[in-house]
Amino acid sequence: MSPGDGESLALTAPVGLFEADRDMILRQVNPAMTAMTGRAPSDLAGRFFRDLLTRSSQLIYALKAEHALVGAGSVQEIFLELAHTDGRPRPVLLTVSADGDTRRGVLFAAPERRAYELELVAARQTMLESLKALESANEKLEQLVADRTAALAQRDLLLREVYHRVKNNLQVVDGLLLLQSRKLADPAALAAIEGLRKRVYAIGLVHHQLMGSANLKTFDVGAFLRDLVAHLQKGAPESIALRIDAAPLNVDLDFAVPLGLLVTELTTNALKHAFPSGAGEVRVVLEAPAEGEVVLRIADNGIGFSDATGTPTPSLGLTIVNGLVRQLHGRIRAVQDNGVAWEARFPAPDAA
Repeated sequence: MSPGDGESLALTAPVGLFEADRDMILRQVNPAMTAMTGRAPSDLAGRFFRDLLTRSSQLIYALKAEHALVGAGSVQEIFLELAHTDGRPRPVLLTVSADGDTRRGVLFAAPERRAYELELVAARQTMLESLKALESANEKLEQLVADRTAALAQRDLLLREVYHRVKNNLQVVDGLLLLQSRKLADPAALAAIEGLRKRVYAIGLVHHQLMGSANLKTFDVGAFLRDLVAHLQKGAPESIALRIDAAPLNVDLDFAVPLGLLVTELTTNALKHAFPSGAGEVRVVLEAPAEGEVVLRIADNGIGFSDATGTPTPSLGLTIVNGLVRQLHGRIRAVQDNGVAWEARFPAPDAA
């Protein structure tokens, strides 16, 4: 123990004395404490105090003393059992005082086990109550998770139903347009109705994709465009090849609708005007985000623009295209070289 006048007293004291750091790692012990444990001083120095206790006493110590001692507190009269090397525990009464980062403890022999047993019963009761409280909290958490899961499942069901109904309503609109077109004889009016039907189909296809998506928020626009182009191919002459190369990219409703309409407008325009001879190729390419941009290219190998300067003729379709590009916060340009190539660039969608 500490040097000076108290050193001889510590050596001859009938009670166990020890000095430890704030983590209760033993630094020094007196002979009485070595006798209580059956270990040599060199075997005790550097050990955690709790390692000298029996298993049941470690529970009492952890619940009633350890936290206070590490936090610079003191401990008064706790009954514990020291694990002796001879296999017979030694009941003791522990008192510890704190002085800065130093802890000084006294161990009184306690031949009467009754007090220790009461401490053990109390510790076990405390642990049991803690376990019950934890079990109750766990049950509440599981119920909360179950309620939340049920609510999300209900939301998903309703959202899928909304997408399904929107798709069905658009199919009704398409049916009405088809019936109306059968009563028209004017080629321009018929072409206008057919163009409108293709736009309605594109919007309906977006809702169909969302209805089948995992998170009901985003879907792969590559698969969507392949389906869209396949539909546009059905109305094109067999001599015109329509090809699609779309990288996978997750998008949401606000991005997919204008993109689908943009592809519909430009592709339909190429199919209608680029090949007066009835043969050629239209290629639709969507590149995955590069440096935060999505690039859409729609190119044909047709006759090009009628204007010698290579400027597209103003039309309703071109107005729609420019409006869709603005909606996507992008820009678009047309290049005439062995046909017409439209290239649109817009910021990558922030869709997870």
